[in-house]
Amino acid sequence: MVSDDSDHNHDTPATDAALSQELSDEQELAKARKVHKNQVSSCYAFYHPPELSNKLDKHKQRKMAYSCKQCGTKIHCPSYDTSPSNLSKHVAACSKKQQEAKETQKLAALGITGTQDVDPQKVPQLCAIWCAEGGQPFLALGERAHRAILHPNVLKNLPHPRAVASDIGRLYSAVQQSLIKTLEKHTGAMYLGINAWQSPNGYDVLGTVIYCLIEDNSGGIELEAMPLDFVRLKQSHTGVYLADTVRVIVETFGVQNKVIMRPFGTQKNNKANNNLSQQEGLDNKNNEADADEQIQAFTEESNEESDNEGVDDETLATNLVDGEGIELEENDVNDLSDEDKDNCYTSDSCRQTLAKLCQEKKCLTSHNVERDVTTRWNSTLMQLTSIVRCSEAILDWQKDKRHGPSRDHFITQNNLDLAQDLVNLLQPFYEITLQVSMRGAA
Repeated sequence: MVSDDSDHNHDTPATDAALSQELSDEQELAKARKVHKNQVSSCYAFYHPPELSNKLDKHKQRKMAYSCKQCGTKIHCPSYDTSPSNLSKHVAACSKKQQEAKETQKLAALGITGTQDVDPQKVPQLCAIWCAEGGQPFLALGERAHRAILHPNVLKNLPHPRAVASDIGRLYSAVQQSLIKTLEKHTGAMYLGINAWQSPNGYDVLGTVIYCLIEDNSGGIELEAMPLDFVRLKQSHTGVYLADTVRVIVETFGVQNKVIMRPFGTQKNNKANNNLSQQEGLDNKNNEADADEQIQAFTEESNEESDNEGVDDETLATNLVDGEGIELEENDVNDLSDEDKDNCYTSDSCRQTLAKLCQEKKCLTSHNVERDVTTRWNSTLMQLTSIVRCSEAILDWQKDKRHGPSRDHFITQNNLDLAQDLVNLLQPFYEITLQVSMRGAA
């Protein structure tokens, strides 16, 4: 007997996929909400009831959108996929972020204000200002300890140390015009300070600082320092090259025609000196040199008077530059510092006499001429500071007939006042030298 089971085959239930395709979107949504309500998996507790998504699955049916209760992110799942693995992964990642946010305290909660969001485009400028104002080495931007305290936006956009140097140059060019206008309005005296040194990485740097005498609110006079420029020297910093470099700097800032004071080492004009002394009411008795006589104003009038006396400045400068004998070699400098055994001014007894006077005058420390180590500028500042500190002892010591100098070379109170002024003048240079000479700053 043969049995016909064709009718039985038509009654066979369809597969789950076939049934899911036959269900409408509303039916699928009701089915998904039932599963969410029963919380078949613990991850459903972190989501709001599902909604129909605008995204379609591969069967052209709308997906189910599960909205996270913690962050609000919507996870889109196809209706035929009943596995909650994607939902569980998001719960784990979201919970970790929430825990880290709780452990991290904001600066405002600690009472620190003013830490608004940093514009990424301003990060290079902020880094350049930080390095320039504090004299910080460029390599400090990449140190781990420094990166740990940086703002997140700064950390993401931190420039390369090599780019900071060019950023500082552009930043300085932007404020250069304001400096030029300030110098144009200044009507008082100006002093130009120049110093050359070598950085640890072998670059020769020329620094120029201008000092202006300004009147404060109380009517007193103050000496204001303003760095003009720091340039890298490519040749020997003597002679025409150094003079031309300084000329370019002063012309850039428009102070070449100002009264710029030049200290020491110049041809004195006796006529100009006498006129200046009469105007200031100075007493030149006993032919004692005064501070104002040792620093003379470099003006057009002094140039004309020098020309009338038959002295050609250009010829004189050329002869000085071309003269091979004016450049000191290292051996010459060493010879100058060597002491002869018969030199009464540098003998041990001379030092002992001065040290004894320093003790009698209750000086803080005895006078000492420290050896040149880094730059001539630093050594000069230390020597002048020591002279001012032991001025009373030096005034008595020079009267000693055995060790003291001749009367024509006695140190006067005017010289000590000048030394004190030079200490105030050199101190900013000493600080700038320390900042610029830091490793990685050049």
